[in-house]
Order: sequence, then structure tokens, then C-alpha cells
Amino acid sequence: MSTILPSFIADIRAARPGESVAIQDNLTLFRVPKQRFRNGQTYALTHENKIILVDTVHSITRDAVDRFLNGRTPAALLITHSDLVGQALGSPAELSDWLGGAPVLIHSYDSMNRTGLHPLESNTPILEDIHVAYHHVPGHTPGSTAYLHLPTGYLFTGDIIVGNNYEKPHQHFTHAPISDANWALNKVGWESIPVAGVKAVLPLHGQPSFGPQAFAEAKMAGLDRMRLMRE
Repeated sequence: MSTILPSFIADIRAARPGESVAIQDNLTLFRVPKQRFRNGQTYALTHENKIILVDTVHSITRDAVDRFLNGRTPAALLITHSDLVGQALGSPAELSDWLGGAPVLIHSYDSMNRTGLHPLESNTPILEDIHVAYHHVPGHTPGSTAYLHLPTGYLFTGDIIVGNNYEKPHQHFTHAPISDANWALNKVGWESIPVAGVKAVLPLHGQPSFGPQAFAEAKMAGLDRMRLMRE
């Protein structure tokens, strides 16, 4: 069974919505309340003096993100899927202004032609600069994307997988609803993610999972039609 580093589980469970928890020297999460699925978090990753934010769009975490940044401008805000745009504290342009002009990146299929959202496909120099590869895993939304930070092996998955339940340890990885029309494309997306390159699975909802079995377990659940999120 995949596990998060044990010393952090209690800290994450104890954190209230809006608070931050450092779970690695270079990785911080910001707790967000339950929306549709399990309680979860958004993320900040620091690498080579650059800060990468993932899905940090909620008003409840704004103060914690500001404290973490301490006046620094992130290299990019990566958004995993369009649901986050609707939950954001402002428009994409306002998000960028808040973050000192940082680009807000999302897959073009989820951009909805919103001003201030920059498509991943035409912004590869930014992704290369922060050593991030993106993997399009449609199904939950047309543009659902997982981001793999290549130096660390951290895979930020958004809603393509729902992590193990914080409150009920026997309830493990599940996935969000996926339409029949998109199931085949979802499978292709999962298969595009390199198994050997992933060292941690960091979902929007449910526990982050670290270790050699984390991705194998997430992928197995993601490709199982019966592992549908029902809570």
C-alpha cells in the first residue's frame, strides 16, 4: 500500500482549510475544503530558486500563499482542469496580477477562451524552464492534465485521480466520473505517463502518496471502471 511520509499525516489532518503544511523541503500544500470529493489541497514546489504553483486559486488559501511567497513571483501557476477556474478567487487575469504577473497555464481544451489563460501547447518554453512535462488525461474535463516535475518525480494530478481518504484509511484511490465517450482517451492519457519517472502522486483531493508503489496504485485505480468516486 502506498503511503505518505508518516510524520506529515497528522499535520495535514490537523490543518484547517486555508492553512499550509510543508511536507518536503521543497513542497508545501495548502488545505482546501471538500468540494465534491474528499478533502484535499493545492501545492507549491520550489526548485532552482523558482516557485511553481499548482491549482492555488482559492480565496481561502490566498493569505497562506501570500505568506509562502513573501513577495516572490512564481514562475507559473499550473491549473490541472477547468473546474478550478470556476472556483478561483478572481478572473485568470486577476490571478496573474495577484501573483506578480506569473503566467496562468491550462490545457487549451479547458481554456474556454478566457482572457488571461495561456494554453500549455503553445507555452512549452515556460514548462521547459521549470522542468515540467504535461500529460493530457481527458475524461473528468476535456483538458484534464497531470503535471510531472521531472527532477523530483512529483506528479500533480488534479482530479484525474482521487487520493486515499484522510478520514477512512480503508478507502483508497478512486477516480472522478468519466463519460463513456472519453474513457478510451483517458486510458491513452494514463499510459502516456512514464512509470519510472513518478516518485509521488499529488492529487487535488485525498492524500498525497509517496514511494515506488504510489503511481502503480493510482494508475490501476484510474484505469478501473469500477473504482468510481462515490462520496
